[in-house]
Amino acid sequence: MEKNEREFFVAMPAVIPIYERLTDSISAVVPQVRLEVRKSQISFIGKRVFAAAWLPPRKIKGRPEHYLIVTLWLGHPLQSPRIAEAAPINPGRWANHVILANESEVDDELLGWIAEALKFSQH
Repeated sequence: MEKNEREFFVAMPAVIPIYERLTDSISAVVPQVRLEVRKSQISFIGKRVFAAAWLPPRKIKGRPEHYLIVTLWLGHPLQSPRIAEAAPINPGRWANHVILANESEVDDELLGWIAEALKFSQH
């Protein structure tokens, strides 16, 4: 993990193992992935941004104490209990937010959505 990535997680270091599992899993599927660390998110970039990881800006009742949010941009809202929110960004583009509270949630289902987001970003 690069220094700028570590600095991103200074407020919530407990989620670093989740993030590392996520980045390792994405890199295995998308070897050419680039990361861009911004103030509010870490973007995963192929041809374009297809996913982002970010920390909750505040505590939200009913959510875990520590968690990472992964946003996937797709042409439709995902229908799953795992989706915390699906919001339309503009016509034909949805931001689907997934909460990851532990490493085991970086699974085949999530990686399938990530692959779909990568494909969608290439259009």
